[in-house]
Amino acid sequence: MRDRELTIAEAEQAAEQVGETWVEKLEFGLSAPAVGDMGTVADPTLELAQSMRANAGSGAFRSEPREFVLKMIADLPPDARDFADKDEAELEQFLDDVLAGKR
Repeated sequence: MRDRELTIAEAEQAAEQVGETWVEKLEFGLSAPAVGDMGTVADPTLELAQSMRANAGSGAFRSEPREFVLKMIADLPPDARDFADKDEAELEQFLDDVLAGKR
């Protein structure tokens, strides 16, 4: 959030310097680099993301997030628990989505 606010402040400052100009809207079109685009860049964050995507289907990798989600569901009020726990298939789909960064 702070980076966004700084970018907006920089844009407003640049508009003031030009004069008779205002910033009506800024659009941020950001996306993570594709896994194959890493090339020779040594970015530990991208390497971790690549490793997590590669292992997201393994039972050993999924067991900890699964336990966390089940504990979180148990801590919620009963009427708020059905977002991922109606049945086993929905829980697995929820985990797939979370691990893929879709939720």
